[in-house]
Amino acid sequence: MNNQECIIIIPCYNVGGYLAECLCSVKSQSYPHWKAIIVNDGSTDDCAHIAQAFVEADSRFVLLTHKRNRGQSAARNTALNYYFDELQAKHNNPENEGWITFLDADDYIDSDYLSCLLTIPRKKADVIQSGYRRVQNDGLVIEAKHPRQFYRFVSPCMRLYRSGLLRELRFPEGMIYEDVIFSLNLWALHPSYEIIPYIGYNYRLNPTSTTATPNTIAEHVLYPAIRRTSAPFWLKLYTVIRLRFHFHK
Repeated sequence: MNNQECIIIIPCYNVGGYLAECLCSVKSQSYPHWKAIIVNDGSTDDCAHIAQAFVEADSRFVLLTHKRNRGQSAARNTALNYYFDELQAKHNNPENEGWITFLDADDYIDSDYLSCLLTIPRKKADVIQSGYRRVQNDGLVIEAKHPRQFYRFVSPCMRLYRSGLLRELRFPEGMIYEDVIFSLNLWALHPSYEIIPYIGYNYRLNPTSTTATPNTIAEHVLYPAIRRTSAPFWLKLYTVIRLRFHFHK
């Protein structure tokens, strides 16, 4: 597993104040076999200039651009489509091509993040899950969380996915809290799963993020979307109960 490529998908929209730190954390990875696909989702700040500087300095960075803001789901899907189209053009089989992970542009990862997730001997797994820290802008750690069950986290970040698993799986576009639907559709595939006792993902408490404040309309759209997924009934019920508690605590 030591030379398998890991694709890091980074959507960004008007996060110029955080993007350089995020991309620096990628560039500083001790594991060298990575490629970062940055998707500038119609940003109106300096995201494009910051991303382009990293592309010019390191060929492992790739920059894709949406002319208008289409949302985080569309940006992630654009990166996934680019990756699998590139594999097809090279006549490679995605089942054997390595790993994919997601990193939000206002977050950052420790320098040993990929190395710890990829190079420790382990049983074969389709998804490798780690924990995360919640941090303030000054780097102060508010809390560290580590899942004990695979369904406790709905974020697509903090995980590595075997690339073949995501060949047909995409994020729902045009809605907020799309991570929930993506994770339920993922779990409906019954992937083999491993949780490792490691925390190297830093989740920034960004007050301007889409999910930083409650959104009643988005919440009412989310519940029917959960029911339409192919996840087991018990998991959909569990997810709805957890979300109701989260939204109304």
